[in-house]
Amino acid sequence: MTGRNLWARPWTVVAICLGVVMILAGLIALAWNSSFIIFTRSLQVNRFESNGDGDYSADVLDGNVRVAGIFVRFPSLVYGGLTRVPMRVSIWHESDMQLHSLKLTFSSNNFLQIALEVPDGYPWSSLEFHRMKSDMNRVEFYVADLGIQGTGTVTLDFLVEMSSSQQTMNFDFYAQITMQKNAPLVFSRQIAEAQTSIEYTRA
Repeated sequence: MTGRNLWARPWTVVAICLGVVMILAGLIALAWNSSFIIFTRSLQVNRFESNGDGDYSADVLDGNVRVAGIFVRFPSLVYGGLTRVPMRVSIWHESDMQLHSLKLTFSSNNFLQIALEVPDGYPWSSLEFHRMKSDMNRVEFYVADLGIQGTGTVTLDFLVEMSSSQQTMNFDFYAQITMQKNAPLVFSRQIAEAQTSIEYTRA
């Protein structure tokens, strides 16, 4: 069919235009659907570094570029009869990125009691915070979709319960985050994992 004959039929042109619009609309809808991701790739995470005073940090790298950071604050020395020790976890990321999901786990050889303080800011999406059935000494915090919370730094405050007679304690901390570009159309996601041991001594 020649170009002249094609354009001589208005319904053909309309059908082609509608098809293009429907394809574009479908791609946009899939991109907005957070469950539609073409591929996921892992990012490099440096080992946690500690300043010896209760601050732990690990950089998340995309190649040689730092794109996020995982920070933990837990006092290395606990004074007096304090039984509820504050622990803060913060996830920072570059402004062109957005946190999608967040998983934190706390595990110990002993029964671990840990509480979550009510997070500040815009109302959160549904979150999970529970003890693992497979391991009663392991506690997990999980948010499948951070939504608007993921556009900025995410900060969570916990309270770790400890006996007043307990002189030392250590537990393992694990963090898993997924990130994506802060853009209307997103077809890929990045994942990063980090782990360290948290220790404290009663002064």
